[in-house]
Amino acid sequence: QEGRIEGRHVLREQRLRVLYVLGMAFTADEDYKNALHHLDEAILLAGQLGDDDALVELYYLRCAINGCIGGFESASDDYRAGLASLRKYTPDGPSQDPSMEITLLAGAAGFDYYLGRFELATEQLDSAQQVSQYVPRNSLEAANIYWIRSHLLRSQGKLDEALLYAKLGADIY
Repeated sequence: QEGRIEGRHVLREQRLRVLYVLGMAFTADEDYKNALHHLDEAILLAGQLGDDDALVELYYLRCAINGCIGGFESASDDYRAGLASLRKYTPDGPSQDPSMEITLLAGAAGFDYYLGRFELATEQLDSAQQVSQYVPRNSLEAANIYWIRSHLLRSQGKLDEALLYAKLGADIY
């Protein structure tokens, strides 16, 4: 089906790509309002097209922007929405992209930590830890798990354990 972008007819798939590029361009210029506008439109279109791969990428980009502007609740929601799209066809096991799955789980856990939702953050990190068996041990994904876990342990007063996890993460970073 066709749509319109500035007076030109384009296929919906092309429109999705254009909206993604516009979202990236406005993000690079730190024009987050326009970036979010184009990403919101792209997410709606990707949903209509049933393009789950695009949804994962779009949610990931939008949560990064929301994190930059202090929209931690929205960022956390976007991480979970991206995760749902990623896991759509593998609900009982790891997704086809375990690195992205860990990135989404750890990202959601990080924002949930900032929002004071420590139990939810811990559950997400535990899930990320289970998926981590499918990525290299010293990967950036593993470092993110260690780093966020160190914050959770520190908030529980488990300072020695927190320091250990912080060191594990820092050694990889």
